[in-house]
Amino acid sequence: SIDGGNSWNTTGLSYNVSQYKRINKIIINPNYPDSLVVATNNGITISPDAGASWNSTLTGRMRDVKFKPDNPSVIYAALDASSGASKIYRSTNAGAGWAILNSGLPSGGLDRILIGVTAANPEVVYALIAKSDAGFYGFYKSVDSGDNFTTQIDCSNPSLTGCNILGRDTDGTATGGQSWYDMTLAVSPLDENIVYAGGINLWKSTNGGQNWNIEASSGSGNYAYMHVDHHALEYNAINNILYAGNDGGIYKYLDNLNTWTDISDGLEISQFYRLGLSK
Repeated sequence: SIDGGNSWNTTGLSYNVSQYKRINKIIINPNYPDSLVVATNNGITISPDAGASWNSTLTGRMRDVKFKPDNPSVIYAALDASSGASKIYRSTNAGAGWAILNSGLPSGGLDRILIGVTAANPEVVYALIAKSDAGFYGFYKSVDSGDNFTTQIDCSNPSLTGCNILGRDTDGTATGGQSWYDMTLAVSPLDENIVYAGGINLWKSTNGGQNWNIEASSGSGNYAYMHVDHHALEYNAINNILYAGNDGGIYKYLDNLNTWTDISDGLEISQFYRLGLSK
């Protein structure tokens, strides 16, 4: 769209439905808006000309991609386990070449990885990792652009209980989860230690992921009400307001109310679970 979304045209990256292709993430180079990087279930694909032409630079089912906040020539990408093993890649030449980042990260029994970066400290890279049962495996932090990661919390440790932030229970005691379906991550652009993670419910950490508290869910408790199953968390780059996208629509965090509000009015969306027919 070149008119603010009023009308749309296809780009050079278009598929037939029968090809079973999925585009999981699109990022726009902040210095060159015609430069696009897309994570698909067929790899990382880059366009230099606003989507007219595309070049594939990395293969595999890629679920996440991020620019380094102060240098868009550095790109981080996450591969999920359906391609063999979950991994984080980094390119230092705008996607022309990629290297695996694995110092300090687990290597087996994983399902999906999401990447978090922040303008508050561009050297920081977070990794939210789900394990093979689609529950929470652990949370990792790098302070050197991904060269080395350290464990913030490792839920695979048998001594830890109540840390499954991707599970159904709001106290973190559930087993498993739905990381194959709902999983998202956002880091405050003003404070590297404020992190949000969404799975079935939404959680928040104020110390870089070492501890987590329930932030919102669809039940009743000491948390905000919000529809479950989270797929998107994005900060507005102008005013740093956080938005959440889930199966129930779009929610906005209001500082003055210290809570979340549903802003889905006007969207033509519904979930139909059953139909009844008259004989």
